[in-house]
Amino acid sequence: MKLTMSLISCKTGIKNLVIIFCLVLPGIVQAELFLIDKIECVVCGSAYNKPFVDTDISWKRTLENQFVSLQKQMQADIVMQQILTEKMPLDPDGAPKYIEGLKKQLKINDAELETLFSEVGRTMAEGLDMLTTFYGTEFFTHYKFKSQLVPTDDEISAYFEENPEFVDGSYEIAIARIPFEAGEESKIKDAIEAALVAKTDGDGLIVWGNPIKVAADDLSSDQQFITEMKPEGVRIQGTDGMFELVKLIAYEPTRIKTLAERQNAIIDSLNRKKLESMLQTYNNSVSEFVDVITFEKPVQEVVEG
Repeated sequence: MKLTMSLISCKTGIKNLVIIFCLVLPGIVQAELFLIDKIECVVCGSAYNKPFVDTDISWKRTLENQFVSLQKQMQADIVMQQILTEKMPLDPDGAPKYIEGLKKQLKINDAELETLFSEVGRTMAEGLDMLTTFYGTEFFTHYKFKSQLVPTDDEISAYFEENPEFVDGSYEIAIARIPFEAGEESKIKDAIEAALVAKTDGDGLIVWGNPIKVAADDLSSDQQFITEMKPEGVRIQGTDGMFELVKLIAYEPTRIKTLAERQNAIIDSLNRKKLESMLQTYNNSVSEFVDVITFEKPVQEVVEG
């Protein structure tokens, strides 16, 4: 079996584009054309030409397992080219430091990082390139637009009112389990009740476990009695050979998060929305220096047509 590479030049009117195919020639049998990938578009920018293929959109994902639209990938590439063209002071060690910091945060080594990349359809080189691009776009947006990212108090208040967030209600409880022998159930129960009335541990009879916080939504059907208890109240439940005591220590009702709790997150959210808008406007302003070649037909039709 023989494997050859066929280079096919497609005249676009702007640039010459080279598409690579594999031709498998089994002996003297007629060659068959196999599509390896399909070029969706090529960004011909001020620094270099960057092709985007189908698998960039339909297969490769971020570490959060999210697909990235072609439009966003093109925007990121234009940004990276503008960093070079405008000679912005991007620290050459910045991306490697960012990647090392990410590895420390995730507590993984290079081999484990490579495994993460493979799980989202990327090689190690492709994954590192993705993180480098992410670092570059973050640098670019803050370098270009940071001075404009100052949301007003009115914007913050409006976002807070229109997008409420809640803290789920919860119950803090403690549990004690007291075993008893056959025939001692009544005696032990009387001792427990006497200790509870006297607010003592009954000379070591009642030993409470560590407090447990349970979200209201996580209470099982046989724990619903907790919702009817008052703080410091105790419920005695008998099972085979054991009494289980449940004490409600505190109850925190569901509430709306305060502005103070959310202010930093709100500012970050507003800034990101502004950044996206500013970045789109910027990309539009430099579009005259960038040629985007798109392919509406499948590659086979381009080659055979």
